[in-house]
Amino acid sequence: MSFDPLQNDRKQASQLGPPIAISPQGDPIFAFGHLPNIPIPRLVRVKADQLEIDGWIFPYFAIKKGTLQFLRDTMERWIKEDDSRENRAWIAKIAEAFYQSAYRPT
Repeated sequence: MSFDPLQNDRKQASQLGPPIAISPQGDPIFAFGHLPNIPIPRLVRVKADQLEIDGWIFPYFAIKKGTLQFLRDTMERWIKEDDSRENRAWIAKIAEAFYQSAYRPT
């Protein structure tokens, strides 16, 4: 089966399971290779059920190891792009809020 993540084909999407991310345009993303390099964001929202980065939505129910690696690599790149103390502190707060929201002890 071939799936074009830029097409909104609900039948194909339903066969692939839940998306790992949703683009700002509402397109579901099912493969880590289809995630873009997200620039340092202007807005990050850490919610009870999802992480939102400039309109990109990462639902917690779909978080897999690859999603966590993508987010880690993305935040490391943001620090390389802006190594200021303020940026590092901001990213640390995002990571802590994400951990507090996504982590649910069993």
